[in-house]
Amino acid sequence: MPWELPAGPAPQIGQSRLRPRALYIALVVALIVNIVANAIWVASDFGGLKDLDSFLHSGAAYARGLDPYQHYAWLQPEPISPEALNLNPPVSVYLFEPLSSFNRGFVAAAFVVGSVAMVATAVGLLMRAYPDKRCWLVILVVASMAGIWHMLWYLQIYAPLLLAVAGAWLCLRNRQWVFAGILIGVVIAIKPNYALVPLILLAAGHARPAAASIVTVGAISLVPLLIDGPAIYSHWLHMTMEFEGYAWTSNASLVSVGERVDFAAAGQLAAIALGLGAVVLARRARPNPLDAMALGLMTVILVGPVSWAGYTLLLLPFLFSMRWDSWTWTAVLILATPFAPGRAFDSMGVELPSVLGASAHVSLAPVPSAVFHIVSALVIAAVGALYAWAVGLLLARHVQRILTESGLSLGVTVPPLRLRQSMANGLNRLRPSDANDAAISDVAPVRVRYDA
Repeated sequence: MPWELPAGPAPQIGQSRLRPRALYIALVVALIVNIVANAIWVASDFGGLKDLDSFLHSGAAYARGLDPYQHYAWLQPEPISPEALNLNPPVSVYLFEPLSSFNRGFVAAAFVVGSVAMVATAVGLLMRAYPDKRCWLVILVVASMAGIWHMLWYLQIYAPLLLAVAGAWLCLRNRQWVFAGILIGVVIAIKPNYALVPLILLAAGHARPAAASIVTVGAISLVPLLIDGPAIYSHWLHMTMEFEGYAWTSNASLVSVGERVDFAAAGQLAAIALGLGAVVLARRARPNPLDAMALGLMTVILVGPVSWAGYTLLLLPFLFSMRWDSWTWTAVLILATPFAPGRAFDSMGVELPSVLGASAHVSLAPVPSAVFHIVSALVIAAVGALYAWAVGLLLARHVQRILTESGLSLGVTVPPLRLRQSMANGLNRLRPSDANDAAISDVAPVRVRYDA
């Protein structure tokens, strides 16, 4: 696998924008330094309390017949904090219960090894599907993403979710609608906010994967009801409503932005508007299954209400499928910004103030009160929601492409479906390099690559 970017008549990841070569070398060096700093940080603080401990605390409580969504000061392992308990639905408790009986160090090591293996598997599958991404620069970008190190430091469960999303994406690409829907349903069963994805698929006219995902999540969610009755769901819902960490660092949702500026209602309304807008767009533009799924994946992160940095890893299938223009590069490099730069570089002996973890309260005593509040709100929103802006850039670019391909952005009437398929197939015959990206649905227009 060569260090230089893949050659060819149609550059796929923006190498024409990485000239001169000095810029490319500087980017590679910066990514390597970022990876090393994050790796040292994670390794140097491997034994502290993490999200894994909160998961195991929940499992240990359930094993003793207690409410798994409560904090017990006497119960080991101790959660990362009394406020940061297991936010995942009740079905997750049955996974964490047996793990709570094992040695914590063994489980943590298994989490790291398993997570790395699953991420590598997902990336390998995506590289196999998208040959233009088979280069070291893409590997360095993926390894630099804050979501990777957020997952490894906190010992979170994003790796199996990424593997499921990548599998669903590739199944959609290969017209395996039911398998894709099953994998999406598994993701929703663990992270219910992804229920927006099948809604967007359904609005776009792709009923089979949407129905399969709904049936799957329904079947999985019935398990806790059959075992423990509705009480366990009541406990979970109560805990999520009492959760006070929506403004915590790295939450990329619009709800979190509203919380940070002390205007929670605005964030919630913006999230609702964005979610409804995505469904309406899917209904009107009728994007193909992959474009609809990508629209759902990005919208979920911004709608939230909880979208930690690790959630951005689930965008990898979309990133692998697209051509990397300047918008994409900007978003990707933002996503590679260290989750905790101060801690990461401090671990290397370099003093660097934290960017994402810094307090956003600014002292502007001489400044008029109104100006102070405006400036303070902007600082809080910009600093605390850095990954949200990256996802927003990707979403804006994707929406632009969907509108352009459907003709909605030009205010013209969309031609009949079969006519659009015929026109797009004709264009794709003139562009053999894009043959693999032809339409994948018999109920949606063929996708023509848009690279303005």
